[in-house]
Amino acid sequence: MREGMKCPDCGAALSGTGPQGPVARCPKCALPLRGPAAHELWLVDQTLAELRDRQARLQARRTELLGILRAGAPTEGAAAAQAIMESS
Repeated sequence: MREGMKCPDCGAALSGTGPQGPVARCPKCALPLRGPAAHELWLVDQTLAELRDRQARLQARRTELLGILRAGAPTEGAAAAQAIMESS
């Protein structure tokens, strides 16, 4: 477990490791943090974080494109917007 990790349920700081490796349960709420379900939860949380990042990038680009359109500028950003959509 990396430093600065928090319990996915209660948000308590996790110390990283216990005597037998990664901490088995959250010290505050006792949520089990090992096993297949815990691993899948970690994967889901990672994917959600990536989606939030993608959403923020797309929202920024949307705002930029609205500004370009309002200014009456040519839509030179159309190819860039398409590239962003394809790479995301």
